[in-house]
Parts: sequence; C-alpha cells; structure tokens
Amino acid sequence: MAELILIRHGQASFGKENYDQLSSLGYQQCRELGKSHVGNLQPKRLVSGGLARQQQSLEAWLEGFGQKAVGDIDFPMENMAHFNEFDTEDVLTVAFPEFESRQNMMRHLMESGDPKKTFHKLYQQAVKLWISGQRNSYKESFEAFNERVMTGLSSLIESSEPGSSTILFSSAGPIALCLQHALGLNANHAFALNEAMANSSVSRLVFNQSGELNLSYFNCFAHLNFSNTQITYR
Repeated sequence: MAELILIRHGQASFGKENYDQLSSLGYQQCRELGKSHVGNLQPKRLVSGGLARQQQSLEAWLEGFGQKAVGDIDFPMENMAHFNEFDTEDVLTVAFPEFESRQNMMRHLMESGDPKKTFHKLYQQAVKLWISGQRNSYKESFEAFNERVMTGLSSLIESSEPGSSTILFSSAGPIALCLQHALGLNANHAFALNEAMANSSVSRLVFNQSGELNLSYFNCFAHLNFSNTQITYR
C-alpha cells in the first residue's frame, strides 16, 4: 500500500485585494503542521498545486519540518496545476452578475454586517448552481474541473511506488473531489466536506498497485489544538 497525504493550504487573505497569499496565521498553521510531522512522516515526494497559497503552505510546512529552504530537500518536489482550486470569483459572478465588480461584492459583504457568513451563503448557492450544469458560461465547468483533478490524482497514483508516502498541498475543492472518488459520493455531498475542511487540515488516502483507493482519515487538525493555534476555515 502507498499513501497520499492531502493538506489544505493555510489561512489565505480573505477580504484582501489578493486572496491568493497566506496570512501570517496561515504560515503559522502550516509550520505547526510540519513540526507535528517530524518523526511521524517520511515523505518520498512533495507535490503542490500551482497557486501561491498552496506553494507557500508547502514552504511553511518545510520550515516546521526542519528544512531551511525548498532547495535542501533530497526527494522530489513538484508543482501540478491539476490541483489548483476552481475559480471562485468566476463561479460567483456567473451566479450573481452584479458581483462582476469586486467592489460591488465587497460593499455587499461589508454592509451585511457579517461578511464571512454572507460570503458563505453566496458561495454555497453559486457552487450548487455550478455543479448542476444549468449554466454554460463558466471559464471552467464543473465537469472540466472534475476531469482536471481526476487526471492529476490518477497520475499521482500510477507513478507512486509501493509503500511510498506522497504529500499534496492543495485546496478544499480538489481535495473534496479526491475524497468523492474514494468514497463514491455525489458532487453535492463531496462539497459538503469541502465546507468542513479547516485550513492546514490533513486527510489521508491509501491505495494499492491495482488502484484501489480508500480513505484513512479526514480533516485532522490536531496540530492546531496541541499548539494552541487558531482554527480557521477560509
């Protein structure tokens, strides 16, 4: 059996002009995760999606794990755009054309009195519409997103050596699809898992050479509890 460790990126910059950057807390969350893996995990391969917050999470993890710089590792590290998150802004603006202007959306969120709760409700509605396939004006349809992630997952599984450990730093959407594939869930149920995933949380899949895939555990963030680090979901 081999294992695939799925790590959701640390807290990003919600509400900022550029969301795709880890916050200082996000760096801390991933460093603490790296510390918790010392002596408990011996990866043979590190993989990250191509987004900044995913790659920064890997680098912060390495700091906690004991590596001074990315170049110090003595096992393969790869970037795979297959595991980039879907375009949340596009999914939202197709559902709510009035938010094509980022300023309009931020104004709406701030005027709601609870920006994170309001965003979450809008996000849920937009994702359900995207998954349904009722509209065809997306930059990347849900079907295309699913195909992209599954291609990446198949590539990782097929190229993994028996008994090896691969760590993948990605985002909640791609991780949810990997879990959907392992558990045989429908897409809406899989994206319910998406919403429960904490930043820097860990899920583990195990598989054999015939491609049989099983979930070992989901959404573990004990490293945050043990280090008294704040738990976040955005």
